[in-house]
Amino acid sequence: MLPSRTWHSLKLFLVAFVISGTGYYLFLGDADHNYHQVYQVAVTGRKELFIREAMNTEIDGPVDNSTLVELCASKKWTEGLIFKCEEPSGEPAKIRNVFLNCVRYAIEAGATGFIIPELKAATSTPMGKEMDNNVPFTHLFDLPHFTTALTSACPQIHLYSHQNDLYDIPSTQKHHFLSPESLSPSLIANTIITHPETWTAEFSKWLNSTVPPFTASAPVLVALTSPEFQFPLSYDDALFVPQFGRLIRYREDIRRLAATLLYTLSTTYSLNLSPGPGLQAGKFYGAILDLTSSETDKTKAEEEKVRLYKKQEKQLLQAAKHNNLSLLYLSCPPPHSEDLIHSFSKSAALVPRFPITTVTALSLLSSSSLTTSLDLYQSLSPSHHTAIDSLLLLSSSIFGGPAGSMSAWAIALRRHIIWGNGSWIAQEEDYAYDRGKVGNKTTGMWGGPPGGYGGGGFQSFRDGSSANPWEPRGVWRLVPKEEGGNEMEGEWSADGQGGRGNGGYGLSVVFGEIGEGENIEKGMWP
Repeated sequence: MLPSRTWHSLKLFLVAFVISGTGYYLFLGDADHNYHQVYQVAVTGRKELFIREAMNTEIDGPVDNSTLVELCASKKWTEGLIFKCEEPSGEPAKIRNVFLNCVRYAIEAGATGFIIPELKAATSTPMGKEMDNNVPFTHLFDLPHFTTALTSACPQIHLYSHQNDLYDIPSTQKHHFLSPESLSPSLIANTIITHPETWTAEFSKWLNSTVPPFTASAPVLVALTSPEFQFPLSYDDALFVPQFGRLIRYREDIRRLAATLLYTLSTTYSLNLSPGPGLQAGKFYGAILDLTSSETDKTKAEEEKVRLYKKQEKQLLQAAKHNNLSLLYLSCPPPHSEDLIHSFSKSAALVPRFPITTVTALSLLSSSSLTTSLDLYQSLSPSHHTAIDSLLLLSSSIFGGPAGSMSAWAIALRRHIIWGNGSWIAQEEDYAYDRGKVGNKTTGMWGGPPGGYGGGGFQSFRDGSSANPWEPRGVWRLVPKEEGGNEMEGEWSADGQGGRGNGGYGLSVVFGEIGEGENIEKGMWP
C-alpha cells in the first residue's frame, strides 16, 4: 500500500499527463485531428443546425391545417369544374396573394380541379431586352410543399401541373374568364368584396348563364383574372386566416439563403438570435426603403423622388433610434439601390447621439467567408432578393416600411399573427390603424405616435404602443377638444380613457398617408 502523500502525488502526475497529452493531440498532433479542424467542424455543425431550423420554422409557430380541412369538408363540390389563375406580375408578396385568392375562390366555388398557377417575370430576350414572360410556380415558390399542403387538406381538389395536361379534352380549350369581384354588389376600398357569404350563389348564377353544360368527363375551365386584394380576411375564422397563407412558401434555396443571412447577422454582431418561432426584442431594426412603389413613378420629377427618399429615411432612422436599435437591416429594391443604400448608411451613421449601423444582404455575404452563398445570391433576380430580404425581416425586433411596398405589408401582417398568439385579430377588435378619420368613420388616430414618422400607415402592436412596445398593452384614441385634447393628434392612454403619454412604435409600422392601403390591410393573407 502506497503512503497517502505518494498516492496523492501520483494522481497529480496522471492528471497532468492527461492534460498535456490532450493538448498535444489537439494542437500539435496529427493534422487530421488538429484542434482548429475540430473547432471548425463544431462551428459548421452549429451553423447548419441553425440554418435548417430557421428555414423550416415559421415565426408564428407550427402549421395546423385543421381549419382548412374543416372548410373543405363543409363545401359542395362540382365535378368537372376546373379553375385557372391568370398569370400575375409584380412583387413576390403580391403574386403570392393572387395565388392564395385563386385557391380561396376555387374552394368557395367547389372546383374539383385547379391548375398549378404560373407568374410573369422579367426575362432577357436574345436581343438583350427585358420583357415579362410566363415562368413556372417554382420560379419563386415551393411546389412540393404547396401540392402536399393543399391536397392533404382538400382531397376533393385535383391539381393539374400545367394547362397542357388538358390538351386532349376539347371542352377545356375555351377559357371562360371571370373577374371574381364583378359578382359582388359593392366593394370596400374599391377591391374587397362586401358579401363573401353570397359569392358562391352569385357564381352559380354566372356559371349557369355563361358556361354550357359540363360533366366530369367533359369539364369546363374558368380562368380568374388575377384577384389581388379581394377576399376579406374578416369573413374567415380567426384561426383559419393565419394558417391559410401557409399553403405557399418560398422555394428552398431562397429560404436557405435567408437563414444563412440570419445566422451571419447574428454571429457577426453577437446578437445570439434564435432560429425558432417568435421574435426577440432589442436585436435589430428591419427596414424597407422603396422608391419603386406607388408613392412615385417615372412621371414624377427627380426632386420629388429626393423628397420621398428623405421622408422614408427620416421615418426609418427615427423609428430605429426611438426603439434604441443601433443595428438596422435594410432592404432596398432597384433601380438605384446602391446609391440609395450608400446615402442611407451615411445618414444612419451620423444620427445625433445614436449612430446606427446599416447592413444589407450583399454586405453580410461579401464580408464573410460565404463565397458559395454570395455567388448564388448574385445569380438571382431582384424578385428573389426581395423574397430573401422579406424572410429575414420577419425576424426583426421592430419593422418599418412604406405603404407602397407590398413586401412591407406582407411582413407587418405576418408579424401581427404573433401578437394574436396564432389567431387573427381584426381591426375592430384589438389593434390600431394609424389612419385618422376616413369619411364619417374613425378608424384610428391622427398624427401618429411620437418619434416623428408623421402619421398614416398601419401598426401592429405586440403589447401596445407604449414607449417600449414590449410593455403591457394600452390603446390610442382621439381625445376631443372638450376633454382638453387636440383632435389632430393621437394621445396615448394606458387605460383607454384619454390622457397624454410617451407613445411609441408598434411591433411593425407601415408608413403611409391616411386611408392608403386599406384594401391591402383587409385583403392580404398573412
